[in-house]
Amino acid sequence: MKEQEMHAFVQLKKYLLMQTIFINRFYYSPLGAGGITVKVFGQLTDVVGNDIINVDDIADTDSLIKTLQSKYPVLISSKYRVAVNRNIVQSNTPVQQDAEVALLPPFSGG
Repeated sequence: MKEQEMHAFVQLKKYLLMQTIFINRFYYSPLGAGGITVKVFGQLTDVVGNDIINVDDIADTDSLIKTLQSKYPVLISSKYRVAVNRNIVQSNTPVQQDAEVALLPPFSGG
């Protein structure tokens, strides 16, 4: 191979490697994975140790709460509300795969 061809080949390999890294991070990361992504706020992040939790096979908020409480037992005694698509829910609510779900700690207005 000539030097120019070798340089072009090396550049192509670098480009393909970067594309592979991007695809792996997007499709195989918790945010790109299947299931429901739950955003955690306030002191609840200390309780669960993260601000994002990914859970699978969740159909509704009751099953979400049961799953999270079995994984993080301290949530059983914690006070929080569940929001689905930016609406705080008061009762069991269906959760679609693309729903925006959040755990919100108690807060006061001012």
